[in-house]
Amino acid sequence: FLVMTTLATTLAAGAVAGFTLAFTVLQIPIGVVGVPLGIVLLPSLAQATALGDVDRFGRLLRRALGLLVFVMLGISALGIVLADEAVRILFGHGGLDERTLAATAAATSVFLLGLTAHSVIAVLARAFYARQDTLTPVVAALAVVALDAALAVAFVGPLGLSGLALAIAIGAWVEAVALATLLRRRIPQLSFSPVV
Repeated sequence: FLVMTTLATTLAAGAVAGFTLAFTVLQIPIGVVGVPLGIVLLPSLAQATALGDVDRFGRLLRRALGLLVFVMLGISALGIVLADEAVRILFGHGGLDERTLAATAAATSVFLLGLTAHSVIAVLARAFYARQDTLTPVVAALAVVALDAALAVAFVGPLGLSGLALAIAIGAWVEAVALATLLRRRIPQLSFSPVV
């Protein structure tokens, strides 16, 4: 976040505020649906792991991811279509100029491309925690921070504020796929089809 806001300072006036507001909008569905689902799921996943019940672990994970993908894709699509109106309703009375509102709405739309991935990460990380593996999600997250920073540097010039949002969205998808792949390698009989 520090790297992103630093890069935002190189853009037009209001870019830092626009980035922060767009990122906040992204966090709302993650905080309301994605993270709570992961938290609620953790004890059941841990119990299935403790009992060695890979089938139950897989069923719980598939159902949670299926529900999450279904809900978040819908929210993403709706949010992208209504981003401009939502940003104006939420932040249009706070003294932001027209250019900042437009940039915030555009960044929000791009951030929402990664919403499903961010939410999936919240569940997949807990699947690792249930297996008493906190290192793998942390290492994956740190690797993606480096990727996000590199992509942001590449995208900020040509795409501006939306480039920063795109870097974070791409990083989220890379992290989600990496976590799913690593979990599948650790539990070969685990299948995410058709979810992941």
